[in-house]
Amino acid sequence: MGRGIAAILVGLMICLPPGSLAQTDVESPDLVVQQMTFDILRALGKGDRPGPPPEENSAELYAVVDQVLAPRFDFDYASKLVLGRFWKTATPAEREDFVESFYDYLVRVYSHALLSATKDTLEVLSYSYGLDEDKAVVKTLMRLPDGTEVAVDYRMRLTENTWKVWDVVANGVSYVKIYRADFGAISGTGGVSALNEWLQSQQSKR
Repeated sequence: MGRGIAAILVGLMICLPPGSLAQTDVESPDLVVQQMTFDILRALGKGDRPGPPPEENSAELYAVVDQVLAPRFDFDYASKLVLGRFWKTATPAEREDFVESFYDYLVRVYSHALLSATKDTLEVLSYSYGLDEDKAVVKTLMRLPDGTEVAVDYRMRLTENTWKVWDVVANGVSYVKIYRADFGAISGTGGVSALNEWLQSQQSKR
């Protein structure tokens, strides 16, 4: 569970290196994605910083991904949507544990795919706002190592005066919906506490 989507979600981090960012009160959604890309490539030694990338499954690699993801991904909002109906019945402690465990799980999923990333993996095409203008979609084109091109949309929302990603849609398939179905099978039999235990158990396997 989760490994198959890693190659798609890696697009979150990879796109053409940005030029000078416009100095506005709120950066546009596409510039947020570009800056995120620039930061991750540089941290991995693939940007303007020389040196080898962090080793796979290393604390350094996880720290790099965490540093870039944390301020740019709305995990609280995404976690609520992923849990779906189970969010309402979960205790505050279970919700908090899920957000943390789900985040740690995704950091490890991303980390494995990021090591093969290059600046040409993803191209930002365009972006558009929702009707209320606090939602936006950044459209991109991701190129896989075998030459396959995948349309990837990043759904974003304006929160705390910053655009943050809350969902990734590859060829029409939403990662929020995928994890909701996967995790729902576990929560449906053992509750959110069982799901949290499963997520925590995966940390030792990566």
